[in-house]
Amino acid sequence: DIVLLLLDLLLEFKPDENTIIAMILHDVLYNYPNSRREVEEKFGSEVLEMIQNFDSLRRVRLIRQDERHFDNLRKFFLVIAKDLRVIIMRLIYRIYTLQMITFLPTEEQKNILQESLRIYAPIAERLGIYNLKRELEDLSFRYLHPNEYQDIVQQVEDKMSKSKGDIEAMKQYLSAILQKNNIHGLVSGRIKHHYAIFNKLKRKGQSSLHD
Repeated sequence: DIVLLLLDLLLEFKPDENTIIAMILHDVLYNYPNSRREVEEKFGSEVLEMIQNFDSLRRVRLIRQDERHFDNLRKFFLVIAKDLRVIIMRLIYRIYTLQMITFLPTEEQKNILQESLRIYAPIAERLGIYNLKRELEDLSFRYLHPNEYQDIVQQVEDKMSKSKGDIEAMKQYLSAILQKNNIHGLVSGRIKHHYAIFNKLKRKGQSSLHD
């Protein structure tokens, strides 16, 4: 069920009641344009406004491929959304769309993938919502460049299987230094997400991981 999938992603952000209601009803005005009064009477003006803003973001569509256009669309997106809750709703909906993208026509897939990479992911980054940024980038990368994506995935798996012991030893070493200096802290590591690795290799003119 679409709504359950969307709510599962949304609940990570500890949404308020109105955000949950707006997410459940996200498509109601699109499918039933004359339902505004009924929505407002049953759920209040705030929920209605959130749904209206969510629906208005459908207008943010790529027309051409250049950085100035991308930047203008990002600004337009933020102006229309008005409410951070609506932006999060829209980012989550886009992740859902990417997860289902193989069911869409090929030409529509290309537009959605480019929008996700050039508009949605940078907005998530600008707002500091890095988990959504990574998800948007990796899903877009997976379908835009499937061969490169699979190559990176395989390299990361190979590298991690060989490096687990080194990583654990480094964590213990750093933890010991913190403890020795009476500094309370937690040492952890993370794997760069696949699109970030791809970009790093491309910038360096490399095709394989070395660090």
